[in-house]
Amino acid sequence: MDEIDELVEAGALDREQITGALENPGPRVVARSPDAGDLIATHFGSVRAGFNGEQRDSGDPDNQEVWVPEVLNMGVRPSVAVQRARENFEAAGGVVMEEVNVENIDVYGMGNIVNVAVPGEEKPRRVTCRLVVDAMGNASPIARQIRGGEKPFGVCAVVGTCASGFDLDNGFADLIYTNQDMWTGDVAGGDALGSPRKQYFWEAFPAGSGEAHRTTYLFTYMDADEERPSLIDMLEDYWDLLPEYQREAHSAFRDGLSVEEAVAEGRFKINRCLYGCFPTFKDSPLRPPAKGILAIGDASGIQSPLSFGGFGALTRHINRLTSGIIEALEAGALSEKDLGSLNPYLPNLSATWMFQRSMMTPIGSRRPSDFVNRLLRTNFGIMDDLGREILRPFNQDVVRPIGLLQVLAQAMVRDPLNTPGLLYHLGPLTVLDWMGHFGAMFAYLALYKGLAGPLRSYADSLWASEKAEDKKTAFKIRRLVEAWEYGSGEDYTGF
Repeated sequence: MDEIDELVEAGALDREQITGALENPGPRVVARSPDAGDLIATHFGSVRAGFNGEQRDSGDPDNQEVWVPEVLNMGVRPSVAVQRARENFEAAGGVVMEEVNVENIDVYGMGNIVNVAVPGEEKPRRVTCRLVVDAMGNASPIARQIRGGEKPFGVCAVVGTCASGFDLDNGFADLIYTNQDMWTGDVAGGDALGSPRKQYFWEAFPAGSGEAHRTTYLFTYMDADEERPSLIDMLEDYWDLLPEYQREAHSAFRDGLSVEEAVAEGRFKINRCLYGCFPTFKDSPLRPPAKGILAIGDASGIQSPLSFGGFGALTRHINRLTSGIIEALEAGALSEKDLGSLNPYLPNLSATWMFQRSMMTPIGSRRPSDFVNRLLRTNFGIMDDLGREILRPFNQDVVRPIGLLQVLAQAMVRDPLNTPGLLYHLGPLTVLDWMGHFGAMFAYLALYKGLAGPLRSYADSLWASEKAEDKKTAFKIRRLVEAWEYGSGEDYTGF
Protein backbone atom coordinates (compact mmCIF):
# COMPACT_ATOMS: atom_id res chain seq x y z
CA MET A 1 0.00 0.00 0.00
CA ASP A 2 3.00 2.30 0.50
CA GLU A 3 3.59 2.54 -3.25
CA ILE A 4 -0.07 3.40 -3.92
CA ASP A 5 0.05 6.10 -1.25
CA GLU A 6 3.10 7.57 -3.00
CA LEU A 7 1.14 7.79 -6.26
CA VAL A 8 -1.61 9.66 -4.44
CA GLU A 9 0.88 12.05 -2.83
CA ALA A 10 2.47 12.70 -6.23
CA GLY A 11 -0.92 13.55 -7.73
CA ALA A 12 -1.03 10.67 -10.21
CA LEU A 13 -4.10 9.23 -8.49
CA ASP A 14 -6.77 10.66 -6.21
CA ARG A 15 -7.60 8.98 -2.92
CA GLU A 16 -11.16 8.18 -4.06
CA GLN A 17 -9.72 6.36 -7.09
CA ILE A 18 -8.15 3.73 -4.83
CA THR A 19 -10.85 1.06 -4.98
CA GLY A 20 -11.03 -2.69 -4.55
CA ALA A 21 -9.64 -5.09 -1.94
CA LEU A 22 -8.32 -2.52 0.52
CA GLU A 23 -8.57 -4.30 3.87
CA ASN A 24 -5.83 -6.72 4.92
CA PRO A 25 -7.63 -10.09 5.03
CA GLY A 26 -5.42 -11.69 7.67
CA PRO A 27 -2.95 -14.60 7.58
CA ARG A 28 -3.19 -17.06 4.67
CA VAL A 29 -6.33 -15.44 3.28
CA VAL A 30 -6.69 -13.65 -0.06
CA ALA A 31 -9.29 -10.91 -0.56
CA ARG A 32 -10.36 -10.45 -4.18
CA SER A 33 -12.31 -7.77 -5.99
CA PRO A 34 -14.31 -9.27 -8.89
CA ASP A 35 -15.06 -5.83 -10.32
CA ALA A 36 -12.73 -5.31 -13.31
CA GLY A 37 -13.00 -1.57 -12.74
CA ASP A 38 -11.42 -1.71 -9.27
CA LEU A 39 -7.78 -0.74 -8.93
CA ILE A 40 -6.78 -3.37 -6.35
CA ALA A 41 -7.62 -6.87 -7.58
CA THR A 42 -6.13 -8.92 -4.73
CA HIS A 43 -4.89 -8.36 -1.20
CA PHE A 44 -3.16 -11.22 0.59
CA GLY A 45 -2.27 -11.28 4.25
CA SER A 46 0.79 -13.55 4.16
CA VAL A 47 4.04 -13.09 2.23
CA ARG A 48 6.83 -15.61 2.74
CA ALA A 49 10.61 -15.53 2.45
CA GLY A 50 12.44 -18.82 2.89
CA PHE A 51 15.81 -20.35 2.07
CA ASN A 52 15.60 -24.02 2.93
CA GLY A 53 17.68 -25.89 0.40
CA GLU A 54 14.70 -28.23 0.07
CA GLN A 55 10.96 -27.95 -0.43
CA ARG A 56 8.93 -27.58 2.75
CA ASP A 57 5.25 -27.26 3.46
CA SER A 58 4.59 -23.63 4.38
CA GLY A 59 2.74 -24.89 7.45
CA ASP A 60 5.67 -26.99 8.70
CA PRO A 61 6.69 -25.63 12.15
CA ASP A 62 10.30 -26.69 11.54
CA ASN A 63 10.77 -24.78 8.32
CA GLN A 64 13.16 -21.87 8.13
CA GLU A 65 10.87 -19.16 6.84
CA VAL A 66 10.11 -15.52 7.55
CA TRP A 67 6.71 -13.94 7.04
CA VAL A 68 7.23 -10.42 5.77
CA PRO A 69 4.58 -7.90 6.89
CA GLU A 70 2.77 -5.85 4.22
CA VAL A 71 5.35 -6.07 1.44
CA LEU A 72 4.21 -6.83 -2.14
CA ASN A 73 0.90 -8.05 -0.77
CA MET A 74 -1.44 -6.40 -3.30
CA GLY A 75 -2.26 -7.13 -6.90
CA VAL A 76 -3.01 -3.95 -8.87
CA ARG A 77 -4.77 -3.87 -12.24
CA PRO A 78 -2.29 -1.88 -14.37
CA SER A 79 -4.88 -1.01 -17.02
CA VAL A 80 -7.04 0.66 -14.38
CA ALA A 81 -4.07 2.49 -12.83
CA VAL A 82 -2.89 3.80 -16.21
CA GLN A 83 -6.38 4.88 -17.28
CA ARG A 84 -7.06 6.78 -14.06
CA ALA A 85 -3.64 8.43 -14.08
CA ARG A 86 -4.19 9.42 -17.70
CA GLU A 87 -7.56 10.96 -16.89
CA ASN A 88 -5.97 13.04 -14.14
CA PHE A 89 -3.11 14.05 -16.44
CA GLU A 90 -5.45 15.18 -19.22
CA ALA A 91 -7.73 16.98 -16.76
CA ALA A 92 -4.69 19.02 -15.70
CA GLY A 93 -4.04 20.02 -19.33
CA GLY A 94 -1.76 17.20 -20.42
CA VAL A 95 -1.87 15.73 -23.91
CA VAL A 96 -1.34 12.03 -24.72
CA MET A 97 -0.20 11.07 -28.24
CA GLU A 98 -0.86 7.44 -29.11
CA GLU A 99 0.40 5.17 -31.91
CA VAL A 100 3.28 7.49 -32.77
CA ASN A 101 7.05 7.04 -32.80
CA VAL A 102 9.73 9.42 -31.62
CA GLU A 103 12.22 9.61 -34.48
CA ASN A 104 14.81 11.84 -32.84
CA ILE A 105 15.31 14.77 -30.51
CA ASP A 106 16.99 18.00 -31.57
CA VAL A 107 18.69 19.73 -28.64
CA TYR A 108 19.10 23.51 -28.73
CA GLY A 109 20.24 26.06 -26.20
CA MET A 110 16.73 27.42 -25.63
CA GLY A 111 14.89 24.10 -25.65
CA ASN A 112 14.34 20.81 -27.45
CA ILE A 113 12.34 19.64 -30.45
CA VAL A 114 10.94 16.11 -30.40
CA ASN A 115 10.27 14.86 -33.92
CA VAL A 116 7.30 12.50 -33.81
CA ALA A 117 6.30 10.22 -36.69
CA VAL A 118 2.49 10.16 -36.97
CA PRO A 119 0.76 7.53 -39.16
CA GLY A 120 -0.70 9.13 -42.30
CA GLU A 121 1.51 12.22 -42.14
CA GLU A 122 4.47 12.59 -44.52
CA LYS A 123 6.59 14.79 -42.28
CA PRO A 124 7.23 14.23 -38.58
CA ARG A 125 5.30 16.40 -36.19
CA ARG A 126 7.53 18.78 -34.21
CA VAL A 127 6.84 19.05 -30.50
CA THR A 128 8.78 21.79 -28.74
CA CYS A 129 9.59 21.52 -25.06
CA ARG A 130 12.00 22.72 -22.40
CA LEU A 131 12.51 19.29 -20.86
CA VAL A 132 12.39 15.74 -22.26
CA VAL A 133 11.82 13.05 -19.61
CA ASP A 134 13.03 9.62 -20.70
CA ALA A 135 10.90 6.95 -19.01
CA MET A 136 11.43 4.25 -21.66
CA GLY A 137 12.99 1.69 -19.33
CA ASN A 138 16.23 -0.22 -19.68
CA ALA A 139 15.62 -0.58 -23.44
CA SER A 140 15.58 3.20 -23.89
CA PRO A 141 17.39 4.15 -27.11
CA ILE A 142 18.55 7.36 -25.41
CA ALA A 143 20.13 5.40 -22.55
CA ARG A 144 21.70 2.95 -24.99
CA GLN A 145 23.19 5.80 -26.99
CA ILE A 146 24.69 7.32 -23.85
CA ARG A 147 26.09 4.02 -22.59
CA GLY A 148 27.53 3.27 -26.02
CA GLY A 149 27.20 -0.50 -25.90
CA GLU A 150 28.45 -0.78 -22.33
CA LYS A 151 28.16 -4.32 -21.01
CA PRO A 152 25.81 -4.68 -18.02
CA PHE A 153 27.55 -5.36 -14.73
CA GLY A 154 24.72 -7.57 -13.56
CA VAL A 155 21.55 -9.17 -14.86
CA CYS A 156 18.39 -10.40 -13.18
CA ALA A 157 16.76 -12.98 -15.48
CA VAL A 158 13.13 -13.98 -14.87
CA VAL A 159 10.75 -16.54 -16.38
CA GLY A 160 7.32 -17.67 -15.24
CA THR A 161 3.64 -18.14 -15.89
CA CYS A 162 0.23 -17.10 -14.75
CA ALA A 163 -1.68 -20.37 -14.56
CA SER A 164 -4.82 -21.87 -13.05
CA GLY A 165 -5.63 -25.06 -11.20
CA PHE A 166 -4.01 -24.28 -7.83
CA ASP A 167 -6.66 -26.05 -5.78
CA LEU A 168 -4.84 -26.81 -2.52
CA ASP A 169 -3.23 -23.74 -0.96
CA ASN A 170 -3.32 -20.43 -2.82
CA GLY A 171 -3.64 -18.25 0.25
CA PHE A 172 -0.17 -16.74 0.49
CA ALA A 173 2.59 -15.22 -1.62
CA ASP A 174 6.31 -15.85 -1.87
CA LEU A 175 8.50 -12.76 -1.93
CA ILE A 176 11.67 -14.81 -2.37
CA TYR A 177 12.02 -18.54 -1.81
CA THR A 178 14.49 -21.33 -2.51
CA ASN A 179 13.82 -25.05 -2.32
CA GLN A 180 17.26 -26.20 -3.43
CA ASP A 181 20.86 -25.11 -3.29
CA MET A 182 22.83 -23.96 -6.34
CA TRP A 183 21.57 -25.55 -9.54
CA THR A 184 23.97 -27.52 -11.71
CA GLY A 185 21.51 -28.71 -14.33
CA ASP A 186 23.18 -26.81 -17.17
CA VAL A 187 26.68 -28.14 -16.42
CA ALA A 188 27.43 -31.21 -18.53
CA GLY A 189 29.12 -34.18 -16.95
CA GLY A 190 32.88 -33.76 -16.97
CA ASP A 191 32.62 -30.05 -17.71
CA ALA A 192 35.80 -28.20 -16.77
CA LEU A 193 33.75 -25.72 -14.74
CA GLY A 194 32.78 -28.54 -12.44
CA SER A 195 30.84 -26.30 -10.07
CA PRO A 196 27.36 -24.87 -9.54
CA ARG A 197 26.61 -22.00 -11.87
CA LYS A 198 23.49 -20.31 -10.55
CA GLN A 199 21.20 -20.07 -7.56
CA TYR A 200 17.53 -20.15 -8.52
CA PHE A 201 14.92 -18.21 -6.56
CA TRP A 202 11.15 -18.41 -6.68
CA GLU A 203 8.45 -15.77 -6.36
CA ALA A 204 4.70 -16.41 -6.40
CA PHE A 205 1.47 -14.47 -5.94
CA PRO A 206 -2.24 -15.31 -5.98
CA ALA A 207 -3.60 -13.84 -9.22
CA GLY A 208 -6.66 -11.61 -9.43
CA SER A 209 -8.14 -13.48 -12.40
CA GLY A 210 -9.50 -16.34 -10.28
CA GLU A 211 -9.33 -18.09 -6.90
CA ALA A 212 -7.24 -20.97 -8.28
CA HIS A 213 -5.02 -18.71 -10.39
CA ARG A 214 -1.40 -18.15 -9.39
CA THR A 215 1.59 -16.35 -10.86
CA THR A 216 4.96 -18.02 -10.31
CA TYR A 217 8.40 -16.73 -11.28
CA LEU A 218 11.80 -18.39 -11.40
CA PHE A 219 14.66 -15.90 -11.31
CA THR A 220 18.39 -15.70 -10.83
CA TYR A 221 21.19 -13.16 -10.60
CA MET A 222 24.20 -13.38 -12.90
CA ASP A 223 26.73 -11.39 -14.86
CA ALA A 224 26.46 -10.82 -18.61
CA ASP A 225 29.00 -13.48 -19.60
CA GLU A 226 28.22 -15.16 -22.92
CA GLU A 227 28.30 -18.59 -21.27
CA ARG A 228 25.30 -17.80 -19.12
CA PRO A 229 22.07 -19.69 -19.88
CA SER A 230 19.46 -18.06 -22.09
CA LEU A 231 15.90 -17.29 -21.05
CA ILE A 232 14.81 -20.32 -23.10
CA ASP A 233 17.17 -22.51 -21.06
CA MET A 234 15.74 -21.03 -17.87
CA LEU A 235 12.19 -21.67 -19.05
CA GLU A 236 13.05 -25.34 -19.60
CA ASP A 237 14.36 -25.46 -16.03
CA TYR A 238 11.17 -23.74 -14.87
CA TRP A 239 8.97 -26.50 -16.33
CA ASP A 240 11.14 -29.16 -14.68
CA LEU A 241 11.32 -27.51 -11.26
CA LEU A 242 7.82 -26.03 -10.89
CA PRO A 243 6.03 -29.24 -9.74
CA GLU A 244 8.33 -29.66 -6.75
CA TYR A 245 8.00 -25.98 -5.82
CA GLN A 246 4.19 -25.89 -6.02
CA ARG A 247 3.34 -29.38 -4.83
CA GLU A 248 1.60 -27.98 -1.70
CA ALA A 249 -0.52 -25.64 -3.82
CA HIS A 250 -1.54 -27.87 -6.75
CA SER A 251 -2.99 -31.38 -6.44
CA ALA A 252 -1.56 -32.50 -9.80
CA PHE A 253 1.95 -31.74 -8.62
CA ARG A 254 1.26 -33.31 -5.24
CA ASP A 255 0.27 -36.46 -7.15
CA GLY A 256 3.64 -36.48 -8.89
CA LEU A 257 2.60 -35.22 -12.32
CA SER A 258 4.89 -33.15 -14.50
CA VAL A 259 3.72 -29.88 -16.04
CA GLU A 260 3.16 -31.62 -19.39
CA GLU A 261 1.10 -34.38 -17.77
CA ALA A 262 -0.95 -31.92 -15.70
CA VAL A 263 -1.71 -29.87 -18.83
CA ALA A 264 -2.69 -33.00 -20.78
CA GLU A 265 -5.13 -34.03 -18.03
CA GLY A 266 -6.66 -30.55 -17.94
CA ARG A 267 -5.62 -29.95 -14.33
CA PHE A 268 -3.11 -27.18 -15.09
CA LYS A 269 -3.87 -24.40 -17.56
CA ILE A 270 -1.24 -21.89 -18.61
CA ASN A 271 -2.89 -18.51 -19.14
CA ARG A 272 0.27 -16.70 -20.20
CA CYS A 273 4.04 -17.01 -20.07
CA LEU A 274 6.19 -14.27 -18.60
CA TYR A 275 9.86 -13.55 -19.10
CA GLY A 276 12.24 -10.67 -18.73
CA CYS A 277 15.86 -9.69 -18.48
CA PHE A 278 16.75 -6.75 -16.25
CA PRO A 279 20.28 -5.41 -16.85
CA THR A 280 21.93 -3.24 -14.24
CA PHE A 281 24.93 -0.95 -14.64
CA LYS A 282 27.35 0.05 -11.93
CA ASP A 283 27.67 3.52 -13.48
CA SER A 284 24.23 4.53 -12.26
CA PRO A 285 22.15 6.63 -11.99
CA LEU A 286 22.78 7.84 -15.53
CA ARG A 287 23.88 11.44 -15.88
CA PRO A 288 21.95 13.67 -18.33
CA PRO A 289 23.57 13.67 -21.79
CA ALA A 290 22.56 17.22 -22.69
CA LYS A 291 20.65 20.22 -21.49
CA GLY A 292 16.94 19.57 -21.07
CA ILE A 293 17.06 15.74 -21.10
CA LEU A 294 16.44 13.69 -17.95
CA ALA A 295 16.17 9.91 -17.55
CA ILE A 296 14.02 8.47 -14.78
CA GLY A 297 13.23 4.95 -13.60
CA ASP A 298 15.01 2.04 -15.24
CA ALA A 299 16.25 4.30 -18.05
CA SER A 300 18.40 6.08 -15.45
CA GLY A 301 19.48 2.92 -13.64
CA ILE A 302 17.99 4.13 -10.34
CA GLN A 303 16.59 0.68 -9.54
CA SER A 304 18.28 -1.66 -7.09
CA PRO A 305 20.34 -4.44 -8.73
CA LEU A 306 18.33 -6.84 -6.55
CA SER A 307 14.93 -5.80 -7.90
CA PHE A 308 13.01 -6.48 -11.11
CA GLY A 309 12.99 -2.75 -11.75
CA GLY A 310 9.95 -1.37 -13.51
CA PHE A 311 7.47 1.13 -12.21
CA GLY A 312 7.49 -0.31 -8.70
CA ALA A 313 11.17 0.60 -8.34
CA LEU A 314 10.37 4.17 -9.37
CA THR A 315 7.57 4.81 -6.88
CA ARG A 316 10.00 5.38 -3.99
CA HIS A 317 11.46 8.33 -5.93
CA ILE A 318 8.31 9.63 -7.61
CA ASN A 319 7.57 12.43 -5.13
CA ARG A 320 11.21 13.54 -5.10
CA LEU A 321 11.34 13.56 -8.90
CA THR A 322 7.95 15.26 -9.30
CA SER A 323 8.82 18.18 -7.04
CA GLY A 324 12.35 18.37 -8.43
CA ILE A 325 11.20 18.53 -12.07
CA ILE A 326 8.64 21.22 -11.27
CA GLU A 327 11.27 23.29 -9.47
CA ALA A 328 13.82 22.76 -12.27
CA LEU A 329 11.36 24.21 -14.78
CA GLU A 330 10.40 27.11 -12.52
CA ALA A 331 14.04 27.96 -11.72
CA GLY A 332 15.35 27.35 -15.22
CA ALA A 333 17.73 24.76 -13.79
CA LEU A 334 17.90 22.60 -16.92
CA SER A 335 21.62 22.23 -17.55
CA GLU A 336 23.24 18.80 -17.46
CA LYS A 337 24.68 19.54 -14.02
CA ASP A 338 21.39 20.87 -12.64
CA LEU A 339 19.36 17.92 -13.89
CA GLY A 340 22.09 15.55 -12.74
CA SER A 341 21.26 16.53 -9.17
CA LEU A 342 17.91 14.76 -9.67
CA ASN A 343 19.80 11.49 -10.20
CA PRO A 344 22.49 11.79 -7.50
CA TYR A 345 24.91 9.26 -6.07
CA LEU A 346 23.02 7.25 -3.43
CA PRO A 347 25.41 5.17 -1.30
CA ASN A 348 22.70 2.80 -0.08
CA LEU A 349 21.85 1.97 -3.69
CA SER A 350 25.51 1.43 -4.57
CA ALA A 351 25.98 -0.76 -1.48
CA THR A 352 23.44 -3.28 -2.79
CA TRP A 353 25.92 -4.28 -5.49
CA MET A 354 27.76 -6.45 -2.99
CA PHE A 355 24.48 -8.15 -2.06
CA GLN A 356 23.88 -8.88 -5.74
CA ARG A 357 27.38 -10.30 -6.14
CA SER A 358 26.89 -12.53 -3.12
CA MET A 359 23.67 -13.98 -4.61
CA MET A 360 25.20 -14.93 -7.97
CA THR A 361 27.88 -17.46 -8.83
CA PRO A 362 30.74 -16.44 -11.12
CA ILE A 363 31.53 -18.97 -13.83
CA GLY A 364 34.10 -21.42 -12.54
CA SER A 365 33.50 -20.42 -8.91
CA ARG A 366 34.12 -23.02 -6.22
CA ARG A 367 31.62 -21.57 -3.80
CA PRO A 368 29.88 -24.20 -1.66
CA SER A 369 26.50 -25.20 -3.06
CA ASP A 370 24.70 -23.85 0.05
CA PHE A 371 26.61 -20.54 -0.01
CA VAL A 372 23.65 -18.33 -0.95
CA ASN A 373 21.02 -20.14 1.10
CA ARG A 374 23.17 -20.10 4.20
CA LEU A 375 23.84 -16.38 3.85
CA LEU A 376 20.21 -15.41 3.24
CA ARG A 377 18.84 -17.78 5.85
CA THR A 378 21.04 -16.18 8.50
CA ASN A 379 20.35 -12.58 7.50
CA PHE A 380 16.59 -12.93 7.09
CA GLY A 381 16.38 -14.71 10.44
CA ILE A 382 18.23 -11.82 12.07
CA MET A 383 16.02 -9.21 10.40
CA ASP A 384 12.95 -11.09 11.56
CA ASP A 385 14.26 -11.13 15.14
CA LEU A 386 15.05 -7.40 14.99
CA GLY A 387 11.48 -6.58 13.95
CA ARG A 388 9.55 -4.93 11.16
CA GLU A 389 11.50 -1.66 11.36
CA ILE A 390 14.49 -3.62 9.98
CA LEU A 391 12.70 -6.26 7.90
CA ARG A 392 10.27 -4.09 5.94
CA PRO A 393 12.62 -1.40 4.58
CA PHE A 394 15.16 -3.91 3.30
CA ASN A 395 12.49 -5.86 1.45
CA GLN A 396 11.25 -2.64 -0.12
CA ASP A 397 14.73 -1.85 -1.50
CA VAL A 398 15.51 0.78 1.15
CA VAL A 399 18.84 0.09 2.88
CA ARG A 400 19.32 2.01 6.14
CA PRO A 401 22.81 2.14 7.70
CA ILE A 402 21.89 1.55 11.36
CA GLY A 403 19.72 -1.45 10.51
CA LEU A 404 22.35 -2.87 8.18
CA LEU A 405 25.03 -2.50 10.86
CA GLN A 406 22.83 -4.38 13.34
CA VAL A 407 22.28 -7.23 10.89
CA LEU A 408 25.98 -7.51 10.02
CA ALA A 409 27.04 -7.46 13.66
CA GLN A 410 24.61 -10.22 14.61
CA ALA A 411 25.52 -12.27 11.53
CA MET A 412 29.15 -12.41 12.67
CA VAL A 413 27.97 -13.72 16.04
CA ARG A 414 25.29 -16.09 14.77
CA ASP A 415 27.34 -17.63 11.94
CA PRO A 416 30.97 -16.57 12.50
CA LEU A 417 32.43 -19.21 10.18
CA ASN A 418 30.47 -17.90 7.20
CA THR A 419 31.97 -14.40 7.28
CA PRO A 420 35.55 -15.39 6.26
CA GLY A 421 34.15 -17.49 3.42
CA LEU A 422 31.97 -14.63 2.25
CA LEU A 423 34.91 -12.22 2.20
CA TYR A 424 37.08 -14.75 0.38
CA HIS A 425 34.57 -15.52 -2.37
CA LEU A 426 33.60 -11.89 -2.94
CA GLY A 427 37.21 -10.76 -3.14
CA PRO A 428 39.01 -7.81 -1.52
CA LEU A 429 38.19 -5.25 -4.22
CA THR A 430 34.45 -5.88 -3.98
CA VAL A 431 34.55 -5.68 -0.18
CA LEU A 432 36.64 -2.49 -0.16
CA ASP A 433 34.32 -0.86 -2.68
CA TRP A 434 31.33 -1.80 -0.53
CA MET A 435 32.97 -0.46 2.64
CA GLY A 436 33.31 2.93 0.96
CA HIS A 437 29.58 3.03 0.21
CA PHE A 438 28.77 1.74 3.70
CA GLY A 439 30.79 4.55 5.26
CA ALA A 440 29.15 7.08 2.93
CA MET A 441 25.73 5.97 4.20
CA PHE A 442 26.68 7.01 7.72
CA ALA A 443 28.12 10.28 6.44
CA TYR A 444 24.88 11.00 4.57
CA LEU A 445 22.88 10.12 7.67
CA ALA A 446 24.92 12.50 9.84
CA LEU A 447 24.66 15.31 7.28
CA TYR A 448 20.92 14.84 6.93
CA LYS A 449 20.29 14.72 10.68
CA GLY A 450 22.51 17.71 11.36
CA LEU A 451 21.92 20.06 8.44
CA ALA A 452 18.65 19.19 6.70
CA GLY A 453 16.47 21.47 8.82
CA PRO A 454 18.55 24.67 8.56
CA LEU A 455 19.34 24.12 4.88
CA ARG A 456 15.71 23.57 3.96
CA SER A 457 14.70 26.73 5.79
CA TYR A 458 17.42 28.65 3.97
CA ALA A 459 16.31 27.18 0.62
CA ASP A 460 12.70 28.18 1.33
CA SER A 461 13.77 31.78 1.92
CA LEU A 462 15.77 31.81 -1.32
CA TRP A 463 12.89 30.28 -3.27
CA ALA A 464 10.65 33.15 -2.18
CA SER A 465 13.03 35.61 -3.83
CA GLU A 466 12.29 37.10 -7.24
CA LYS A 467 15.88 36.59 -8.37
CA ALA A 468 16.46 33.72 -10.80
CA GLU A 469 19.86 32.91 -9.29
CA ASP A 470 18.36 32.62 -5.81
CA LYS A 471 15.83 30.10 -7.10
CA LYS A 472 18.59 28.08 -8.76
CA THR A 473 20.56 28.07 -5.52
CA ALA A 474 17.47 26.93 -3.62
CA PHE A 475 16.96 24.17 -6.20
CA LYS A 476 20.52 22.92 -5.70
CA ILE A 477 20.27 22.99 -1.90
CA ARG A 478 17.02 21.03 -1.92
CA ARG A 479 18.48 18.39 -4.22
CA LEU A 480 21.56 18.06 -2.00
CA VAL A 481 19.42 17.50 1.09
CA GLU A 482 17.31 14.95 -0.80
CA ALA A 483 20.46 13.06 -1.79
CA TRP A 484 21.43 12.80 1.88
CA GLU A 485 17.89 11.77 2.80
CA TYR A 486 17.42 9.08 0.16
CA GLY A 487 21.05 7.96 0.25
CA SER A 488 20.72 7.11 3.95
CA GLY A 489 17.20 5.66 3.73
CA GLU A 490 15.72 8.44 5.86
CA ASP A 491 12.93 8.89 3.30
CA TYR A 492 11.38 5.62 4.46
CA THR A 493 8.15 6.10 6.41
CA GLY A 494 6.51 2.67 6.18
CA PHE A 495 7.19 1.45 9.72
